[in-house]
Amino acid sequence: MTNRDTLIVTLSDLHTGSTQALCPDRFMEFAQQGNNHTPNSKQVKIYEHFQYCAGEVLKARKDKRLVIVVNGDAVEGHHHNASQLIPCNEKEQADLHIELMGLFKKWTDYHRGDLLYYTIGTEVHSKDYEHYIGEKLIAEQDTAGLYAFNDLKIDINGKRLWWTHHGPQPGKGHNKGNGLRNWLKVQFYEAVNEGKLPPHMMITAHVHNPWWDTFTGRYKGKYFPIRGLICPSWQQKTRYANGRIPFVLNKVGLQFFTVSGDGQIHDPVELIM
Repeated sequence: MTNRDTLIVTLSDLHTGSTQALCPDRFMEFAQQGNNHTPNSKQVKIYEHFQYCAGEVLKARKDKRLVIVVNGDAVEGHHHNASQLIPCNEKEQADLHIELMGLFKKWTDYHRGDLLYYTIGTEVHSKDYEHYIGEKLIAEQDTAGLYAFNDLKIDINGKRLWWTHHGPQPGKGHNKGNGLRNWLKVQFYEAVNEGKLPPHMMITAHVHNPWWDTFTGRYKGKYFPIRGLICPSWQQKTRYANGRIPFVLNKVGLQFFTVSGDGQIHDPVELIM
Protein backbone atom coordinates (compact mmCIF):
# COMPACT_ATOMS: atom_id res chain seq x y z
CA MET A 1 0.00 0.00 0.00
CA THR A 2 1.63 3.27 -1.13
CA ASN A 3 2.22 6.00 1.43
CA ARG A 4 -0.65 8.45 1.52
CA ASP A 5 -2.67 10.12 4.28
CA THR A 6 -5.22 7.45 5.19
CA LEU A 7 -8.39 7.68 7.26
CA ILE A 8 -9.18 4.39 8.97
CA VAL A 9 -12.76 3.82 10.12
CA THR A 10 -13.78 0.87 12.27
CA LEU A 11 -17.38 -0.19 12.76
CA SER A 12 -18.11 -3.25 14.83
CA ASP A 13 -20.94 -5.29 16.29
CA LEU A 14 -23.68 -4.02 14.00
CA HIS A 15 -25.74 -7.11 14.94
CA THR A 16 -28.06 -6.43 12.02
CA GLY A 17 -31.32 -8.28 12.54
CA SER A 18 -31.69 -7.39 16.20
CA THR A 19 -34.64 -5.23 17.29
CA GLN A 20 -32.10 -3.38 19.46
CA ALA A 21 -29.66 -2.63 16.64
CA LEU A 22 -29.24 -0.41 13.62
CA CYS A 23 -31.60 -1.23 10.77
CA PRO A 24 -32.67 0.48 7.53
CA ASP A 25 -34.98 3.46 7.92
CA ARG A 26 -37.93 1.93 6.10
CA PHE A 27 -40.77 -0.53 6.40
CA MET A 28 -39.44 -4.06 5.93
CA GLU A 29 -41.27 -7.16 4.74
CA PHE A 30 -39.50 -10.51 4.93
CA ALA A 31 -40.39 -13.16 2.40
CA GLN A 32 -38.80 -16.06 4.28
CA GLN A 33 -40.99 -15.69 7.35
CA GLY A 34 -43.83 -13.51 6.17
CA ASN A 35 -43.39 -10.98 8.97
CA ASN A 36 -42.96 -7.21 8.78
CA HIS A 37 -40.99 -4.65 10.74
CA THR A 38 -41.03 -0.88 11.12
CA PRO A 39 -38.03 0.65 12.93
CA ASN A 40 -38.76 1.30 16.61
CA SER A 41 -37.83 4.56 18.34
CA LYS A 42 -34.40 3.26 19.41
CA GLN A 43 -33.61 2.16 15.89
CA VAL A 44 -34.65 5.52 14.45
CA LYS A 45 -32.18 7.27 16.79
CA ILE A 46 -29.41 4.80 15.98
CA TYR A 47 -30.00 5.30 12.24
CA GLU A 48 -29.79 9.08 12.68
CA HIS A 49 -26.46 8.61 14.45
CA PHE A 50 -25.32 6.33 11.62
CA GLN A 51 -26.02 9.13 9.14
CA TYR A 52 -24.24 11.65 11.38
CA CYS A 53 -21.16 9.42 11.65
CA ALA A 54 -21.04 8.97 7.86
CA GLY A 55 -21.14 12.75 7.47
CA GLU A 56 -18.24 13.20 9.90
CA VAL A 57 -16.24 10.54 8.06
CA LEU A 58 -16.94 12.29 4.76
CA LYS A 59 -15.53 15.54 6.16
CA ALA A 60 -12.52 13.85 7.75
CA ARG A 61 -11.59 11.86 4.63
CA LYS A 62 -11.03 14.92 2.45
CA ASP A 63 -7.83 14.39 0.42
CA LYS A 64 -7.29 11.02 2.11
CA ARG A 65 -7.59 7.38 1.17
CA LEU A 66 -10.41 5.67 3.10
CA VAL A 67 -10.05 2.26 4.76
CA ILE A 68 -13.17 0.80 6.40
CA VAL A 69 -12.99 -2.23 8.68
CA VAL A 70 -16.12 -3.98 9.96
CA ASN A 71 -14.72 -5.78 12.97
CA GLY A 72 -17.03 -8.77 13.48
CA ASP A 73 -20.61 -9.63 14.46
CA ALA A 74 -22.09 -8.10 11.34
CA VAL A 75 -25.42 -9.86 11.99
CA GLU A 76 -27.29 -10.91 15.12
CA GLY A 77 -28.01 -14.47 14.03
CA HIS A 78 -30.55 -16.74 15.70
CA HIS A 79 -29.25 -17.80 19.10
CA HIS A 80 -30.09 -18.40 22.77
CA ASN A 81 -33.80 -18.71 21.84
CA ALA A 82 -33.75 -14.94 21.35
CA SER A 83 -37.06 -13.25 20.52
CA GLN A 84 -35.68 -9.76 19.74
CA LEU A 85 -35.06 -10.48 16.06
CA ILE A 86 -36.15 -8.92 12.76
CA PRO A 87 -36.02 -11.35 11.02
CA CYS A 88 -34.92 -14.75 12.37
CA ASN A 89 -33.65 -15.79 8.93
CA GLU A 90 -29.90 -15.09 8.90
CA LYS A 91 -29.65 -14.67 5.13
CA GLU A 92 -32.21 -11.85 5.31
CA GLN A 93 -30.24 -10.31 8.19
CA ALA A 94 -27.11 -10.41 6.03
CA ASP A 95 -28.93 -8.72 3.15
CA LEU A 96 -30.08 -5.93 5.49
CA HIS A 97 -26.48 -5.46 6.62
CA ILE A 98 -25.35 -5.23 2.99
CA GLU A 99 -27.96 -2.53 2.41
CA LEU A 100 -26.73 -0.53 5.41
CA MET A 101 -23.04 -0.74 4.51
CA GLY A 102 -23.85 0.07 0.90
CA LEU A 103 -25.37 3.31 2.17
CA PHE A 104 -22.34 4.00 4.36
CA LYS A 105 -20.00 3.57 1.40
CA LYS A 106 -22.16 5.93 -0.67
CA TRP A 107 -22.40 8.58 2.05
CA THR A 108 -18.62 8.54 2.67
CA ASP A 109 -17.74 8.81 -1.05
CA TYR A 110 -16.10 5.37 -1.09
CA HIS A 111 -14.38 5.07 -4.46
CA ARG A 112 -11.53 3.46 -6.36
CA GLY A 113 -8.43 3.24 -4.20
CA ASP A 114 -10.42 2.92 -0.97
CA LEU A 115 -10.50 -0.42 0.85
CA LEU A 116 -13.11 -2.40 2.80
CA TYR A 117 -12.26 -5.27 5.15
CA TYR A 118 -14.35 -7.67 7.25
CA THR A 119 -13.26 -9.71 10.22
CA ILE A 120 -15.05 -12.78 11.55
CA GLY A 121 -17.14 -12.34 14.67
CA THR A 122 -18.69 -14.68 17.22
CA GLU A 123 -19.86 -17.90 15.61
CA VAL A 124 -23.16 -18.00 17.52
CA HIS A 125 -24.04 -14.63 15.95
CA SER A 126 -22.62 -14.50 12.46
CA LYS A 127 -21.64 -18.08 11.57
CA ASP A 128 -19.97 -17.67 8.13
CA TYR A 129 -22.11 -14.79 6.88
CA GLU A 130 -19.27 -12.27 7.03
CA HIS A 131 -17.75 -14.06 4.03
CA TYR A 132 -21.03 -13.74 2.11
CA ILE A 133 -21.41 -10.09 3.11
CA GLY A 134 -17.82 -9.25 2.22
CA GLU A 135 -18.16 -10.78 -1.22
CA LYS A 136 -21.36 -8.86 -1.97
CA LEU A 137 -19.77 -5.58 -0.83
CA ILE A 138 -16.52 -6.27 -2.75
CA ALA A 139 -14.37 -6.37 0.38
CA GLU A 140 -10.71 -7.33 0.30
CA GLN A 141 -9.83 -11.02 0.23
CA ASP A 142 -7.35 -13.01 2.30
CA THR A 143 -4.69 -15.27 0.80
CA ALA A 144 -7.20 -18.13 0.53
CA GLY A 145 -9.64 -15.96 -1.43
CA LEU A 146 -12.07 -15.54 1.48
CA TYR A 147 -13.78 -12.20 2.11
CA ALA A 148 -13.42 -12.05 5.90
CA PHE A 149 -10.36 -12.44 8.13
CA ASN A 150 -9.97 -14.21 11.46
CA ASP A 151 -7.22 -11.75 12.33
CA LEU A 152 -6.64 -8.82 10.02
CA LYS A 153 -3.07 -7.55 9.77
CA ILE A 154 -2.29 -4.74 7.38
CA ASP A 155 0.56 -2.25 6.99
CA ILE A 156 -0.35 1.35 6.29
CA ASN A 157 2.38 3.94 5.78
CA GLY A 158 4.88 1.72 7.60
CA LYS A 159 2.64 1.06 10.62
CA ARG A 160 1.41 -2.43 11.51
CA LEU A 161 -2.29 -2.35 12.34
CA TRP A 162 -4.07 -5.46 13.62
CA TRP A 163 -7.79 -6.13 14.04
CA THR A 164 -9.50 -9.04 15.76
CA HIS A 165 -13.06 -9.24 17.03
CA HIS A 166 -12.49 -10.81 20.43
CA GLY A 167 -10.43 -8.88 22.95
CA PRO A 168 -10.35 -7.55 26.50
CA GLN A 169 -12.76 -5.53 28.57
CA PRO A 170 -11.25 -2.10 29.32
CA GLY A 171 -11.78 -2.53 33.07
CA LYS A 172 -14.26 -0.88 35.42
CA GLY A 173 -14.43 2.03 37.83
CA HIS A 174 -11.05 3.02 39.26
CA ASN A 175 -9.47 0.20 37.21
CA LYS A 176 -10.74 1.57 33.90
CA GLY A 177 -8.09 1.03 31.27
CA ASN A 178 -6.15 -1.62 33.18
CA GLY A 179 -7.76 -4.51 31.31
CA LEU A 180 -6.76 -3.11 27.93
CA ARG A 181 -3.25 -2.06 28.99
CA ASN A 182 -2.52 -5.46 30.54
CA TRP A 183 -3.72 -7.19 27.37
CA LEU A 184 -1.50 -4.94 25.24
CA LYS A 185 1.43 -5.75 27.51
CA VAL A 186 0.86 -9.46 26.95
CA GLN A 187 0.63 -9.02 23.17
CA PHE A 188 3.78 -6.88 23.16
CA TYR A 189 5.95 -9.35 25.08
CA GLU A 190 4.54 -12.36 23.24
CA ALA A 191 5.80 -10.78 20.02
CA VAL A 192 9.16 -9.76 21.50
CA ASN A 193 9.77 -13.18 23.08
CA GLU A 194 9.17 -14.81 19.70
CA GLY A 195 11.61 -12.46 18.01
CA LYS A 196 8.86 -10.66 16.12
CA LEU A 197 8.21 -6.96 15.65
CA PRO A 198 5.15 -5.92 17.73
CA PRO A 199 2.24 -4.17 16.02
CA HIS A 200 1.83 -0.43 16.40
CA MET A 201 -1.92 -0.63 17.00
CA MET A 202 -4.42 -3.35 17.90
CA ILE A 203 -8.18 -2.90 17.48
CA THR A 204 -10.72 -5.22 19.13
CA ALA A 205 -14.47 -5.27 19.70
CA HIS A 206 -17.09 -7.70 21.09
CA VAL A 207 -17.56 -6.14 24.55
CA HIS A 208 -19.56 -3.09 23.31
CA ASN A 209 -17.56 -0.93 25.74
CA PRO A 210 -15.17 1.41 23.87
CA TRP A 211 -11.83 2.58 25.20
CA TRP A 212 -8.36 3.38 23.94
CA ASP A 213 -5.01 3.36 25.66
CA THR A 214 -1.28 2.81 25.14
CA PHE A 215 1.33 0.47 26.58
CA THR A 216 4.98 1.35 26.07
CA GLY A 217 7.64 -1.35 26.26
CA ARG A 218 11.30 -1.68 25.31
CA TYR A 219 12.19 -3.17 21.95
CA LYS A 220 15.86 -3.46 20.92
CA GLY A 221 16.87 -0.82 23.45
CA LYS A 222 14.25 1.73 22.42
CA TYR A 223 10.83 2.68 23.72
CA PHE A 224 8.08 1.15 21.62
CA PRO A 225 4.45 2.26 22.15
CA ILE A 226 1.63 -0.10 21.19
CA ARG A 227 -1.84 1.44 21.03
CA GLY A 228 -5.06 -0.39 21.75
CA LEU A 229 -8.58 0.49 20.65
CA ILE A 230 -11.80 -1.23 21.76
CA CYS A 231 -14.72 -0.52 19.42
CA PRO A 232 -18.25 0.53 20.35
CA SER A 233 -21.25 -1.33 18.92
CA TRP A 234 -24.37 -0.50 16.93
CA GLN A 235 -26.73 -2.31 19.29
CA GLN A 236 -28.48 -1.35 22.48
CA LYS A 237 -28.58 -4.04 25.15
CA THR A 238 -30.71 -7.08 24.47
CA ARG A 239 -32.65 -8.95 27.11
CA TYR A 240 -29.95 -11.64 27.10
CA ALA A 241 -27.17 -9.07 27.63
CA ASN A 242 -29.09 -7.27 30.36
CA GLY A 243 -29.23 -10.48 32.35
CA ARG A 244 -25.46 -10.87 32.12
CA ILE A 245 -24.30 -7.27 32.63
CA PRO A 246 -27.04 -5.23 34.36
CA PHE A 247 -26.68 -1.46 34.90
CA VAL A 248 -24.18 -1.17 32.02
CA LEU A 249 -25.17 0.62 28.83
CA ASN A 250 -23.88 -0.39 25.42
CA LYS A 251 -22.07 2.43 23.67
CA VAL A 252 -23.30 3.02 20.11
CA GLY A 253 -21.08 4.55 17.43
CA LEU A 254 -17.74 4.25 15.65
CA GLN A 255 -14.13 5.38 15.78
CA PHE A 256 -11.72 6.67 13.18
CA PHE A 257 -8.11 7.77 13.10
CA THR A 258 -5.59 8.95 10.54
CA VAL A 259 -2.24 7.46 9.65
CA SER A 260 -0.42 10.24 7.83
CA GLY A 261 1.84 9.61 4.85
CA ASP A 262 4.93 9.96 7.08
CA GLY A 263 3.65 7.18 9.37
CA GLN A 264 2.29 9.22 12.25
CA ILE A 265 -0.74 7.65 13.96
CA HIS A 266 -3.12 10.37 15.14
CA ASP A 267 -5.36 10.02 18.18
CA PRO A 268 -8.69 8.34 17.44
CA VAL A 269 -11.94 10.25 17.13
CA GLU A 270 -14.86 8.55 18.86
CA LEU A 271 -18.44 9.31 17.82
CA ILE A 272 -20.70 7.88 20.53
CA MET A 273 -24.47 8.34 20.57
